[in-house]
Amino acid sequence: MTEPPRPPGDPGSRRATALDLLWIGLLALAARAVYLVQYSTTPMSRHLVVDEAGYDRWARLIAGGQWLQDRPFYQAPLYPYALGLWYRLCGDSHLAVRIAQALAGIAAVLLLYLATRRLFGPRAARCTGALAALYVPFVFTEAMLLKEAWAILLTSLLLLLLLRVEESGRGALAAGLVLGLLCLLRENALLYVPLLALWLGLRARGEGGWGAPLRAPALLAAGTALALLPAVAHNLVVGGGLLLTTSQAGANFYIGNHPGALGVYEPLRRGRETPEFEGTDAREEASRRAGRPLSPAEASRFWLGEGLRFAREHPGEFASLQARKLLLTLHDREIPDAWDLEFVAHEVPFLRWPLPRFGWIAPLALLGVVLAWPWRRGAALLACLALATLLSISAFYVFARYRLPLAVFLLPFAGVTLARAIEACRGLRGRELALGAALLVPAWLLVHLDLARLGLTFTDEVGLRNVALLQVEEGRLDLAAEGLERAVATNPDFADGWLSWARVEQERGDLASQRQVLERLVAHATTRAAQGTAVLDAAQEAAARSALGDLLRRGGDLPGALACFERAAALIPADPGPPIQAGITLRLLGRLAEARAAHLEALRRDPGNPVALVNLANVEEDRGDLAAAVARLEQAAAECALRRPDLCEIIAAQRERVMATLASLPPSR
Repeated sequence: MTEPPRPPGDPGSRRATALDLLWIGLLALAARAVYLVQYSTTPMSRHLVVDEAGYDRWARLIAGGQWLQDRPFYQAPLYPYALGLWYRLCGDSHLAVRIAQALAGIAAVLLLYLATRRLFGPRAARCTGALAALYVPFVFTEAMLLKEAWAILLTSLLLLLLLRVEESGRGALAAGLVLGLLCLLRENALLYVPLLALWLGLRARGEGGWGAPLRAPALLAAGTALALLPAVAHNLVVGGGLLLTTSQAGANFYIGNHPGALGVYEPLRRGRETPEFEGTDAREEASRRAGRPLSPAEASRFWLGEGLRFAREHPGEFASLQARKLLLTLHDREIPDAWDLEFVAHEVPFLRWPLPRFGWIAPLALLGVVLAWPWRRGAALLACLALATLLSISAFYVFARYRLPLAVFLLPFAGVTLARAIEACRGLRGRELALGAALLVPAWLLVHLDLARLGLTFTDEVGLRNVALLQVEEGRLDLAAEGLERAVATNPDFADGWLSWARVEQERGDLASQRQVLERLVAHATTRAAQGTAVLDAAQEAAARSALGDLLRRGGDLPGALACFERAAALIPADPGPPIQAGITLRLLGRLAEARAAHLEALRRDPGNPVALVNLANVEEDRGDLAAAVARLEQAAAECALRRPDLCEIIAAQRERVMATLASLPPSR
């Protein structure tokens, strides 16, 4: 049983509520102030990566007046539009955005306190408020330029509005508007619409005539539709088809449900796991597999169909994968995204303090579900929303920040457990405490299970790479190189770490170190390929071998360079670059016929390529066919104006030289 709420009109209740809101708000403010001060000293606060950088770029375009995209939304649009409006009105200070999001987080904590007070009474509400104020994932995420702070706020507001509907029958339209806005932040919130419509219909049974059960669901649906209408209209106008929010649902479902899936994010094309590539890659890869061009809506349906086909053809593997994702969703480990909380904790002491995390609140909430029995109808709704959120996350793939709205629905139940434990301690009710501990321990063990048993390990290589890229932007190349060396030592299969390290050594001007890094990468990738593990995809291996070939050629190892370029040419059949470099190397080796064939292959891949034409002209000149050389240079001159203006003067000068040489020769008889 839980403590009954006091009547809202009671003066004592209002005074107690005001005092609770004050101290909980101050506690939440103190936590966020400490974190922001500590976080502001780290490189992560000074530079944006991955989704943060993507939202910032999009918001700047909007602030500059580019309100419409030229394609349907692939990412949820509400946050970048709100951020763009903020930039336009208040400037583009990232610190100001972080402060605003911290205030939004404090508001969410207070709303959650009020919702819990309505559900379970003041004691549970105080415990919930304290847990939410100090909840580490909330504080951590609010400091990033990500949509999660606002998703937490809207989820908390939605819960409070739904409880108002439960109590008075009023506010369904407002709840629908908030739900629609939430869908424009977190697309999986669309799954709440049928659940809440059913709940509202059941709640209104027997309250009036035959239309009473339909009134509140209709208002909820109308509010949701009103909020979604701008996104739907945008997607239709730009030719994306009927998409309620974005076109990524199908691709996300496939990423989490395909043969060999681990239940966490994997890009459709390795090395392109950033917002500027994801939408295009999803459509292009779907079109390639389908054998015809697909619209964004068709591509989303294609990927959904592929995921469902996997479920049909491999039901056992699919069921095991769903269980795995449920466990990951409930696990204490914050499944990392661009920044890993555990990695950032090395730089920010606040994250190392013994404060509430998901591994705390999940077991407390599971026990709270039992302790809150018999449920009031609002508590039943809370449990249903928690379950729906859990399933909507695990149906796709798991990121820690995706489950932040789930924490909103779990924290009130966790507050019930904590309040009952405090009461039992005060009353010295040892038997009740022992029974609670007996129920709590299995849940605690479950959410702290060693993930290595599931084949999942999370190391620091991505965080080290991201920090190194920030150090490159700041010109601290030596530190960046050291960080990337640690990254590949942490995970030798981390291809992007190797390639980034090689680029940093190039920027440092240390070509010997760059060559050594690339040689180690190619050797490691070759060994792992023989063991059945692909470290590099075709594009990455081609880039690595081309860069290594250039360094070997500079060092005089022409046969070694040629082998690198020929392997790169075989890996990417459409790329003219490696054949051109192979042709240049063959010319240096004096193998002119083969050099000519290599440049002709480059022109087959990219007809009219000015670089290939100029190098082919060089080969023709070496072979003594000056007329053919002039013809190739004339072709290059015609192409360079559009494709390589920087080469026009060089080509013109070379053409004049060859023509002068040709004119000086005696006429042939």
